Amino acid sequence: MISRRLLLGLGGVAAVLVIGGAALASGIGTYQRSEVEYMTDGPVYQDVAELTRASRAVSHVRVLSAGQSYLVPFDKSAPVVSPAPSDGGQKDKARDQTPPVPGGPELSNGVVKTDFTVEVLDDVTGRGPQKGQRIVVSQLGGTVSSKRPDGVTEQVVVANAEHDALMQVGAQEIVFLSQDPATGKFFTTGGGLGRFAVQPNGTVIAVDGESPLARAQNGKPMGTLKSAVQAVSK
Repeated sequence: MISRRLLLGLGGVAAVLVIGGAALASGIGTYQRSEVEYMTDGPVYQDVAELTRASRAVSHVRVLSAGQSYLVPFDKSAPVVSPAPSDGGQKDKARDQTPPVPGGPELSNGVVKTDFTVEVLDDVTGRGPQKGQRIVVSQLGGTVSSKRPDGVTEQVVVANAEHDALMQVGAQEIVFLSQDPATGKFFTTGGGLGRFAVQPNGTVIAVDGESPLARAQNGKPMGTLKSAVQAVSK
């Protein structure tokens, strides 16, 4: 197993990739499987009021379907001109000998994302997508694979975001939403901080269970969270 860490810049949010790779046997050969964890570092919201103010809308949704995962390329880097090395190029030679990132181009050129179609069951703030509307919520993570010309799987990349597990079809959540103006797609404010899974008994459990906000809301009725949001939205 190979493991490396890479620091990424994702829209103002820092992220670290933890990458593990292994060769696995399929029925007709071997393929490379790489597991990636995106560890993001962004704003921390201490309470419902802060999270609500940072969000475009808050919605109670049901997850209808998951799209096929895809790769979002990194922004192209700009060239930087620096003085000639004073060590005769020894550092450059050492850097050139560093092994490439395991997992191939899928890991080195971008991040994996998955789009989920959700139905709005309740517009909690009264300023977001309306009840009955279907919207797309984009998440970091998913599974992508590449195949050889003969159709045999050559590589599988499984990616997950720390404290922000992928949505599950059929589940209900209260989500604090932001929106990408370029694509119109939504994403949850603060990743898992902006997601609360609705339980069968009507209570909520925060997806990011380690946050102070989660400890304050876990196990409480869904209506309590909605009321707290609406008190800020008035």
